[in-house]
Amino acid sequence: MSNSPQLHVSEEFARFLEKPTRESFRGLLQTHLGEYDYLDFKEDWPEKTKIAKSILAFANSGTGCLILGVAESEDGTFDVKGLQSLKDKTKLKDSLQGYVPQSVGYDVFDFEYKSSEYSNLIGKKFQILLVKYNENAIPVLSLAAGGSLHRNRIYIRHNDSTREADHEQVQRLIDKRINRSQQTPKSRELKEHLSELKELYRQRVPDLLYLGRADSISMTGYYGFLDRMIKHKQSIIEKLLGLTSSG
Repeated sequence: MSNSPQLHVSEEFARFLEKPTRESFRGLLQTHLGEYDYLDFKEDWPEKTKIAKSILAFANSGTGCLILGVAESEDGTFDVKGLQSLKDKTKLKDSLQGYVPQSVGYDVFDFEYKSSEYSNLIGKKFQILLVKYNENAIPVLSLAAGGSLHRNRIYIRHNDSTREADHEQVQRLIDKRINRSQQTPKSRELKEHLSELKELYRQRVPDLLYLGRADSISMTGYYGFLDRMIKHKQSIIEKLLGLTSSG
């Protein structure tokens, strides 16, 4: 699992916590960590089978994000309480191994505010669980039963809730897997390169939090590197499409 994000991501997360909305949080994720279609806010970590159920549902539905330490009310408002303590990532992963297949990728990020320009965040801790989407693995099934989790079931996200997939939803997942397997190696490679190029362009957008700061000079080299990688990736795509010679 990954370590905590860089400082500027933590600062922007603090801004979100001051005035949290689903839209602002989705924008934060897209800017720094990628696109995540489904969001779920929890005041505290649920027990392990409920965590596993959420991970499985996110993995089958695209991508997903579980935000811990922030409670969401039925009227759409948020209560930013923070966690009593941060969950150990290694122990969390070990506890979920019996329920979640290894093909499902996920990361946990820590946010701890020992000091902050926002006084109501000082001393508060938060964690974010990000679940990745793998078209080559869907549908993923639960490996074991426990609590409300049943063995060999397919869970999905639907209208901001987790539920067991019905016949038509299972069929759609299977169709996606079949369509993926029928793609040629070249078409899969092209799709992957285009996705990586898209992410490079997203990262190339200057981080407004750095503008006007003394350390912004250090970002010049970073953006120069991104520019070189964008040109390199464009060249690879052009060769795949036969637009340039491969020699």
